Amino acid sequence: MKILHINTYQSGGAALCMQRIGNALQQQNVECRYLLMDGNNNDITSIDSGDTNFWSKNTLLFLLQKTAYIIGIKPKIIKLKQRLAKTLYENKEHIFTTLPLSYNHSLTSHPWVKEADIIHIHWIGNFVDFPSFFKNIKKPIVWTLHDLNPLLGCFHYLDSNQKASSQLLAIEKKCINIKHKALSNRNNINIVAISKQMQKAISANKTLGKYPITLINNGVDTEKYIPYDKKTSRKELNIPNEMIVFMFSSSFLDDTHKGLKELINALEAAKIRNIFLLCIGNYREIPQTTFPIRCTGYISDENLLSKYYSAADYFVMPSFQESFGQTTTEALSCGTPVIAFPCGIAVDIIDEKLGVICKDFTSEALLEAIKLAITRNYDRKEIRQKTIDKLSYNNIAKQYINLYKNILNNNKYTENNKAFSKLNYDIINQQKTEHKRQLELFSQLDQRRNFYKMALTHPRYIAGWIKKEIKNLK
Repeated sequence: MKILHINTYQSGGAALCMQRIGNALQQQNVECRYLLMDGNNNDITSIDSGDTNFWSKNTLLFLLQKTAYIIGIKPKIIKLKQRLAKTLYENKEHIFTTLPLSYNHSLTSHPWVKEADIIHIHWIGNFVDFPSFFKNIKKPIVWTLHDLNPLLGCFHYLDSNQKASSQLLAIEKKCINIKHKALSNRNNINIVAISKQMQKAISANKTLGKYPITLINNGVDTEKYIPYDKKTSRKELNIPNEMIVFMFSSSFLDDTHKGLKELINALEAAKIRNIFLLCIGNYREIPQTTFPIRCTGYISDENLLSKYYSAADYFVMPSFQESFGQTTTEALSCGTPVIAFPCGIAVDIIDEKLGVICKDFTSEALLEAIKLAITRNYDRKEIRQKTIDKLSYNNIAKQYINLYKNILNNNKYTENNKAFSKLNYDIINQQKTEHKRQLELFSQLDQRRNFYKMALTHPRYIAGWIKKEIKNLK
């Protein structure tokens, strides 16, 4: 069985989950390859070179295309990208967005796409061109949703609708329509939800809700996230033994979706002696608190993270929205109980043996959960074992293999026993260079168009430009 995984980036949360799933599958004799937009090529990973067919090779047609672009007849992706960038800039909106259109119309002609038995897509914003990709892929598609963007348009968070300007909402609606049109009436799509909450959200969606949905949690690398002795870890990390340590983690500590402010408010209100807050992640400034707080910055080393998890008495995840919540499973894999807002994997897995789920998304509910957690005695070995039983990647891989086999059997699809071919990276690199050159031409044409527009509306501008050019000639 040959599985091709497609993701936009080689790094990030979704990429890490994809790679761990792929590694676990390969340990069970399932051949996997990775097709990405960004990263480094190697024997099992190909970085797509991009579409190199923007411009005609015929000189006359090429000149006509350039002229059409300058007067405003542009490819749909160019128009939408420029409109989105202009809207975000003019309205000073700091909302994360990706588009369902891209330059990669030739993605479906990649050799590995043709050779795979199943195409397994992950986080594909700004990479996969929805209209051309889903129209041209005829073999089975498994789509693991790592966030809510596939259910939205260009947004990734539900609350973006409340924050966005009317202009940005118009683009969001356009992107939703593009996705709906591209994904309608397909009989080869199979959706994977990574949590029960996500499964519920997908089922309610008018576009993806009609496709088969399978619940498969993300796993946790239980061989890398391992428990260490608490006292030894604290000594090594210079954390006092007498403190009650609460740990918080986020890529960016000031991300309001992650709830650090609510956690600090709850800990201030708890009035518990010897509180120590440990924060892992990038930060602009250390929050002001009446109790000791340490911000370490971002940490990617799993061994060091395991020691921090092991040093903590409780891991707290007060996120307002999580598709999964990987840090929760990492903490549990290290035997640390978790206090969490009711979202993501926390709802699926946490019981009274593993931690506490808050009643709602408020500081008051978090305070109540903290007070309950500190009255309980947690068995770290039991927490660790329950996590292994449910979320080890060995078990996750078996669930995906069962899904793949059911899909192939139901579609009466015959597997190709030939291995994935080896790619000629010299050709790929040449194509990548050509793609970059063509994108640069778009930029040059935009500059030329802006100049012509300025010259027509401001005659003095053209006179000044001519003087400048004459001066440069001298």
